Amino acid sequence: MSLILRHLWNRRTLFWLLLLLVAIAVLVSLSLPSVTAGPDKSPAARTLSTVKQLSLALQQYALDHADTSGGGSKYPKSLRQLVSDGYFEETDFDKITKDIRISYFPPDNSNPSSNHLLILAFIPKYVVYATASGTIDLQKAP
Repeated sequence: MSLILRHLWNRRTLFWLLLLLVAIAVLVSLSLPSVTAGPDKSPAARTLSTVKQLSLALQQYALDHADTSGGGSKYPKSLRQLVSDGYFEETDFDKITKDIRISYFPPDNSNPSSNHLLILAFIPKYVVYATASGTIDLQKAP
């Protein structure tokens, strides 16, 4: 009798072990797409954060240098001016812009339209832009 019970117990244990392995395999297969997609989004997220920091610094600069007689805001001539005027530390500015190709388009007049493109950043597969109104967007590159 004990031999029959042992045999049944071993078969049941084997069943639960196989069931556990199937459950682990399903969980691993579900998590693999998220693990492989993570590194692809990382540069995009970092660039989005960098453009947001630069956009906020530009908006603050424009507010600080606004013409009180109603002439509008004045944007810096270059992004480096944000460093020289104290809106960024030199090391922070170099760190956030070292791996990203960033183009800055200062407005010609002192009162730009809200959809004036200020910053355009390029990274593989993505383009990030910021407008004078503070809109920041990430789009797949064509």
